[in-house]
Parts: sequence; C-alpha cells; structure tokens
Amino acid sequence: MYCNETVMTRIVRLGNWVWHPDTLELHNGAHTATLEPRVARLLEFLIEHQGELLSHDRLIEIVWDGRVVSNEAVRHAVFSLRQVLAAGGSESCIRTVHKKGYIATLPMPQATDQASNSDRSSTPEVSTAPLESIPSSTPPAPVPVSTGYFSGSTGRPLVLGIIAVAVLIALLWLQFGTSTEHESAVSQAQAPATLPVTIAVLPFANASAWDAGQFLADGLTDELLATFERNYHLRVTARSSAFQFRGQQIDARELGRRLGVSFLLEGSVSDGANELRVRPRLVDTRSGEELWAATYESSMPDWFALQQKVVEAVADAVQSRIHEEAKAIAIPPKVANEEAQLELLRARQLLITRSVADAEQAIEHLQRALTLDPNYALAYARLADAILIQAESTTGIHAARPAVAPLLEKALALDPALGEAYALRSRLTDDPAAAERDLRHSLELNPSYARGYEMLANLQFASPDTMDIAMDTIDTAIALDPLTPGNFHAKATFMMMRGNYPEAIKLDSRALELNPEFRAALVLLGFMNGVEGNFASAVYYTERAMSLDPRALKLRDLLMGAYLSVDDLDSVRAINEPPTPFGQLALLWTEGEIAQAADLIYSGAYGSPEKMFPEVSSLGLVSQIVLQQALADRDYTRALALLSVVFPFTDDLPPDVIGLRLGDYANLKQLLDASGDTEKASRLQERMEALMGQLELRFPRHAIIHDQVRAILLAHAGREADACASLERAFSPAPRPFWRVLLGNPAFNNMRSAPCFLTLRARVEVHVAAEREAIEVMRRAGKIPERAGTQRKREDAAPS
Repeated sequence: MYCNETVMTRIVRLGNWVWHPDTLELHNGAHTATLEPRVARLLEFLIEHQGELLSHDRLIEIVWDGRVVSNEAVRHAVFSLRQVLAAGGSESCIRTVHKKGYIATLPMPQATDQASNSDRSSTPEVSTAPLESIPSSTPPAPVPVSTGYFSGSTGRPLVLGIIAVAVLIALLWLQFGTSTEHESAVSQAQAPATLPVTIAVLPFANASAWDAGQFLADGLTDELLATFERNYHLRVTARSSAFQFRGQQIDARELGRRLGVSFLLEGSVSDGANELRVRPRLVDTRSGEELWAATYESSMPDWFALQQKVVEAVADAVQSRIHEEAKAIAIPPKVANEEAQLELLRARQLLITRSVADAEQAIEHLQRALTLDPNYALAYARLADAILIQAESTTGIHAARPAVAPLLEKALALDPALGEAYALRSRLTDDPAAAERDLRHSLELNPSYARGYEMLANLQFASPDTMDIAMDTIDTAIALDPLTPGNFHAKATFMMMRGNYPEAIKLDSRALELNPEFRAALVLLGFMNGVEGNFASAVYYTERAMSLDPRALKLRDLLMGAYLSVDDLDSVRAINEPPTPFGQLALLWTEGEIAQAADLIYSGAYGSPEKMFPEVSSLGLVSQIVLQQALADRDYTRALALLSVVFPFTDDLPPDVIGLRLGDYANLKQLLDASGDTEKASRLQERMEALMGQLELRFPRHAIIHDQVRAILLAHAGREADACASLERAFSPAPRPFWRVLLGNPAFNNMRSAPCFLTLRARVEVHVAAEREAIEVMRRAGKIPERAGTQRKREDAAPS
C-alpha cells in the first residue's frame, strides 16, 4: 500500500474518545494510546455490556477465553484501561463493586466509518460529551526534584537520565494499580500522560574472586534499583521479589510472567588480572529478545567509581531503548565510603527477617557504616528501621521514638528525596492524618515503594471509613512485590478483620509458601485457629513462630494466651520467665490474687496506663482486674481515674474502638454504674450497641466478639436468659480464646448457678480437655516443645 493510499477504517465514538478497533488505538484530542490486545478486548466487551455488573469469572470467560488466570490479571487490565482514559484528560467510568465485579458507564458509542491515510498524522475530530466522572486513585504527580544535593565529591550535579514512557506503551502490561471506586482521604492529582513502564532489576551475578564480591554485586543492583525507583514513569519490582531469582536460570518470558513486568535488567560482575568488569543487559520479557547489552571495564581499584559510571550509563541506555520522551532519572547521592556501603548491605540482608536478633546485628553494622561515613543518609534511615523492628517485639514503638526521630531528621537533611525516611517517620506519630501525609509524600518520591503502600494500607484499615480503600492499596503493594510474604499477610489480616477467614487462611498459607519461616503468618494462623476454638492448632502455630524469634515479648504473650485457653498453667509459668506484664497479671488473676494484681497496676510497675492495656488483650483482663478490685474496696474514684485515661468517653466512643476493646468499655460501664453515674453508663451502652450494630452490618463475623460483650452487658442488667443465649451464640460451635476471663467477669456473679450457665460451662470444659489432649499428642510427636513442668508431670504419672 502506498503512503498516500486512502483506506476505510471503523471507528467508535465514546464521548471525548474515538476508538479504532482495527488499529487498537484510542484518540482524545492530541492524546493517542494504543491498547494491549487483551485490554482492547476488555474495552470492546464493556462497550457491549453498558451498565451490567460483570463478574471476574465472566470477564475471564470472554476476554481471556476461559483460560486459567488470576483475579489480579483482571484487576490489572481494568486498571490499565482506567489509566489510559485518565491519561487523555478524562476520568474513568468503570466502577468496581467490591467482591462482585465491575460496571461500565461509558458514553453511548456511535460507530462510523472514516477515511484515513496510512500515514495519518492528525487526530480525528471527536465529540465533546464528557465522560462520567468518578474518583481517581492514581498517585499524585511527582514533586520536582532539586539537583543541588545530587552531587559527588566534585560538586557536579549527577542528575541524568531521560526516561519516559511512550514508544512501547502499546505493548506494556501494567502490574501496578489500585481500584478507583473509592475516594481517598487525601486529594489525588491527575494521572500522568502515559502508563508507567514495568521493569525488574535482577540481582547481578557475582563471578569475581573477591571475598566481598557478592556484596558489591548486590550494591550495584541496589544503586540501579534506587535510581529507577525514583522515576515516576517506571514501576519497578521490589528488591525482595526480584532477588528471589538469584542464581536461577529461568527463561525471561517466564520471569516476566511471574513478576508481571515487560522488561528485565540483569548482569554480572567479574574481575580479571588488573581490572573490574560489569556486563548489564536489557531483555524484553514478551519476546525474550535482548534489547541491549554492554561491557564496562576499569583498571581503577575504586569499585565505587566504576559503579557510579555503570549506573549512569545503564540509566542512559535503558532510556534510549524503552523511551523517547525526556523524563529525568534522579541518581541518589553518591556513597563516599566503600566499606560503609558494604556494612549497609550486610545490615539489609539481616533486616529482611524482621526478627529481634537479626535487627540487633543490623544495628551494629549500620552504626559502623555511620562511623565510616557520617553523611550516609540511607544508613540513618535503615538504622531507624532496625531500631523500630527491635522495639516492635520488645519495648514497644513508643519507647523507641525518641531515639528514632533524630535519625530520620538527619537522613532527610542529607537526602530530602529519600522516600523511605518519610515512610518510617509516619510511625513516629499518633496522628493518622500526619502519618498519611508522610506516607503519601514517600510514595510521591518513590512510586515503586511497595512497603510504603503496605504501611499506608495498614493505616487506612485502622479506620472503618477507609477499610475499602486499604484493600486497593494492599493490592498495589502485592503487584509491586508479588513474591514477598508480608504483603499477602497484610491482606490476610484485612480479610480476617472482615470476617473472611477462608480467604485470610488462603492468603497466609500463600505467605508461608513463599517463606515457611514467615513469623507473622504463623502468628495470624495461630490467632485465627484460636478464635475458631482450635486451641491445639493455635498453640502449634504460635510455638512455631516463637521458635523463630524467642525474644519477642508480644509473641510470648500470645503463646501464654494460647496455653491459658487450655488451662495449662505450667506452660504459662515456664514461658513467663522472665515475667512479662501480661503473663504476671494473667497468672495472678487465674490464681485468684486480684488484690496483688491490682497493686501492680496502680503502682506503675508496668509503666503508664497505655502500656497496661495492650491491643491484644484477653477481653479486657486489665480493666477487669481494676473493676473487680474497685467492687471489692469500693474505691471507684481511683478506678475511674485509671480507666478514663485509656478508655475516654464523653458523648461518643473514640473512632478506633473495635473488637476486643469493647470488652474494656463493658467493664467501664459496670464501673460507672457502681460509682452512681448511671446516666453516663446508659449513654455509653447506647453508643456501644449502636457501634456493634453498625460494624456487624459491614462485617458480620464481628458478632463473635460482640456477642461476648453483649453477654456481659445483659448479665449486668440481670437478663440471665438473654445473657446465656448470647454466650451460646458466641461459643458456637466452640468456645473462644480467653473464655475463662469472659466467664469470670463480675457481671456473671449472680448467675453462676443458673442451669444454662452451668450447662455451657460443662460443654466448655469438655472441649478444653479434648484440645489439651491434642496438645499432649503433639508434644509426644515432637511437633511442639516440652515446657518446664509438662515433662515432670508425665514422669510423675508414669508407672515406677
């Protein structure tokens, strides 16, 4: 066909857009986008089924021809289409119906034929009817980066690069994205004009004879990652997923499928007699074709001079192969000391486990790094992270904040574009809005920071108003880091809170497939089994977690709670060495030493009231001790002064009251009645009942906890039959963790001899005995450890 030959092509007008099915092109004014064929089929199907609710299964059946693909693939395709529409200046009009599918409300299509030249250079005229507007969840546009701090020892700015996204956009499959049916709590800027390129930087192979060769190869990979991650027009697979393939010989197309990327950057580091050699190469994962390769050599002994040269050259080469437009890549500040970077790399390997022992070793490496290079911004941020990891399982984050804050201030003073530091700083405040601002800014600076999305999702899920948005945000983290167990675990936690235990167990099982020693998944599986009344399984999973991190205080408390559920006090005493506040109070309460437990609380031996009321409480154990002692000595003023600090109530409940914390408010209600403030007690109960009803409408499984709280309120009101009925619902088909604390609540004092209460108590005892025997079977099989006292009991019972 000659260049000036005229042909007839079919077009479809969609409001501002003109769709060319024959060429897979969408036009909107000066903006043109070529859709990937699967996204094009999705658009065609949505056009044909305007206003219909289209499930994932139906989309897979039609668009993917019934092939076995994940729901994530559907979400990616929908997000890609939304981004294309937003890129042309229009908002998407594909609405997500959570857990059900999608509804398209596109402008009514008008099919026509149009004559065009094969060298068409102008965009067809389009109608001006606007697309329906819905909120966009596209990340904000990047903040312009000043070049002043990107300088090496010569002071010359190291800003280079020119990576943008236009040439291959038609072939890119976007792995990054979130659903857009919810409006974020923070305003969102408009979408970029083009879709981000998806790329993974694989760990460079070490073929050198150096002792530190592997660390140096990893250091080069990290520098390339840090460079690309700062570019808004790239979506870079997280290091934790890319490094899963170290040393493996896997076809590039298969790697692209597993990681959801269009390009791979890989390479090797080697040494000769008197030279260093680096060989990077860029591969297209769709065809497996090598797009570019090079070799860089140097006789200089300075590895970091060569590293900086390679980073700049590779950034330039990648830009020329996959992009035409000028979008600068910001090179991170140069590290001044070779040994300091090696220390940081050693620390990074240790921080992956997020265990106390490894975090402490990492702290030592990072302190040495900062001694060698006091201006190493990333080392300050990683040191802050290591201290927070240690504090999470020991003293608590509040105690670590004074030490962490100046480290992050120093990191940001040295490198204001260090997104990781902003994300970590979000953990130093109790103000959700301030935390979200830091996380949003972190993601502006580093839009490929998967952990930042995970942290943001956890923050969003803490509020009932943004729980749905959190589900979208965690999906973004999974897309960016598809082989990291932590992201699947975070989503499992959200699913558990929603009451979707089967999906939560599936997600945490996936996390354990990725890492059989992933402690957090073991802990959550233990908790979910406990809630289901599978106390033996709860012990099993929590023991496994404890074996991985024996110094974690919160794990010890969880394990003691698991053993308390089967009345194994010998194991509790063995684990409670040295004593923890929870362990000490739980043992004293179980042994009936209420006054002694109350004295410990009031003495301040365990610190501030906030420390004594951990979020993972046993249905209000600490508040119950305070209540029981107040009823005994009638000192209601002292008790109310203590409880009101942690459980404030004026005219409404705090926004974070959910789950087990309602048990504490049930105890506060009893205390208010006992003190004579019945009006406030009545208002509190009204608010509690309203909140429980609202939560159960959204998350029906919350009734498991709420029925336990309701039983306390009903028993306190003298409604024994209703209280028993509520307990039966709560304990069906099995009792829940801390059943003994619940049944020991003072609200039940007047009904302990009631037939319904005795029947329920007997059923609980039978169940607990069976679970205790299952634990003994696991001990004999070596699946869980012997605890001090359990071996002695077995020896005493054996025939002489």
